[in-house]
Amino acid sequence: MAPDPIVQCDHLVKFFDTASGRVQAVRGIDMEVGVGVTTAIVGPSGSGKSSLLRMIAGLDRPTAGMVQIDGIDVWSLGARRRARLRARVLTSVAQRSSDNLFEHLTAAQQLSRLARSRPNGSDEAELWLGLLGLLHRSEHHPDAMSGGERQSVAIARAVYFGAKVLILDEPTAALGVKQAGICLLYT
Repeated sequence: MAPDPIVQCDHLVKFFDTASGRVQAVRGIDMEVGVGVTTAIVGPSGSGKSSLLRMIAGLDRPTAGMVQIDGIDVWSLGARRRARLRARVLTSVAQRSSDNLFEHLTAAQQLSRLARSRPNGSDEAELWLGLLGLLHRSEHHPDAMSGGERQSVAIARAVYFGAKVLILDEPTAALGVKQAGICLLYT
């Protein structure tokens, strides 16, 4: 018997009202993602990938349908409880690198804030920056880093966080990789 899915979407729909009319970004998505699975969501710009991921992450309310994360109906929760769910169960990295980091923290602090509760946490944060080739940027704030450097730190922070669900919305867009248009959902 297969384990329960950690991410489940049933008949997920998202409309946006624009000046030129109603746009349907997501059309009736049914999806289950089990633990330990990597799911790629592929499509051209404007095909609804980011809208789908934002609904899964509890950031944008669906027009219709249901999202469950770890057995919890995300959209039955109030804003505070959704934020706690995100803090406990999932983390995401937006496609715009400027949306992913705290502007007042250095690259090292972005990781070391998570490291405080872990033994050898500061050493781990330094190790991550070294692995990324960003040790020389450890004391730089996001505004002093390139988009690719910011995105690399954001991805490292998301992976380091160790959430059950990791959502990466076009993670390579700021890295100059030609495979933009791919969103990933890791469990």
